[in-house]
Amino acid sequence: MKKVLALPAIGLLALFCSCQKQQTEAERNAEIELQVNQRLAAEHQAEEQQQQLAQRQAELDAREKALANRESARSEHTSASSFGLARHTRSSPNAADRLLFHVLRQA
Repeated sequence: MKKVLALPAIGLLALFCSCQKQQTEAERNAEIELQVNQRLAAEHQAEEQQQQLAQRQAELDAREKALANRESARSEHTSASSFGLARHTRSSPNAADRLLFHVLRQA
């Protein structure tokens, strides 16, 4: 009984395989070329993203350096002007001292 069913099953399998469309060499080459082009496009895109990232990093570094320079210049200016202000206030009387001197002088 099993032999009787096996023979038609083999025949149907052979018929099914022979009816399938075989991929031609040109179709295989076209598919391979498509895959290669897709991979190249992905590599180019990755390279562009890497270049953009490097450029953005360089711009960020330049901005950070400029900010650090401005802050150091500002702190130097602030310390110099506070030193000059302290020296100036010691050498000249402030408004309250001048007013007191003027009042005492008139009395």
